[in-house]
Amino acid sequence: MVTPFGLRHSLLVYRLQRTAERLDMAQALTRPLSPLAVAVLGPIPWRATGVATYVLRMHQSGRRVAGFAQVLKRPSAESDVLVLAPSLRADSAAGDVWQRLLTRCAIEAGEHGVQRIFASAAADGREVDVLRQVGFVPYTQETVYRHASGVQITAAPVAGIRAQVTSDSWAMQRLYQMVTPPVVQHAEGALESENSGFPTLVGDAAVTLPGLRDEPGR
Repeated sequence: MVTPFGLRHSLLVYRLQRTAERLDMAQALTRPLSPLAVAVLGPIPWRATGVATYVLRMHQSGRRVAGFAQVLKRPSAESDVLVLAPSLRADSAAGDVWQRLLTRCAIEAGEHGVQRIFASAAADGREVDVLRQVGFVPYTQETVYRHASGVQITAAPVAGIRAQVTSDSWAMQRLYQMVTPPVVQHAEGALESENSGFPTLVGDAAVTLPGLRDEPGR
């Protein structure tokens, strides 16, 4: 059974977070907080940039199985899967646990106006296979470079390069539409409104969950 996180689940999440799989590269690199801390101290779920945590407990093949998921709400009608536990390598039942948790997250997200859910996963990992089984579709792949510690970088000013200002918005929108494949624009919601700006994504590989909204002609 999948239920929203409560303080009674603290010990369970604390134990499972040791083998959790992080599916949001940006959060993992820039805000490496423990899932338990996020669940207890995070903003109200599905409001503004709130984090929703769901816990699963069930019996399978004669043994107890447990897991949890965390989803971050973006300011827009989008969300990111932050964490799923246990990892697929830690428990043979993890695939089924992930499917149940992700299904619940998708239902809750749709009820709160979320139209797209993103997750980052290695393109050649088992994680992508499980995400596909619950409706996620790969739409883009990105490479993340890490700056080695202790290496000093100095950069001289380059003529013609400056910080972006508000008056650049129209030109940046046109550039985004010219160089970004239409399928990616659709997945990121850019085709829904030309005045909504253009998204910025980071991650290793991203997938989006369709079917959370009705669209004419589909």
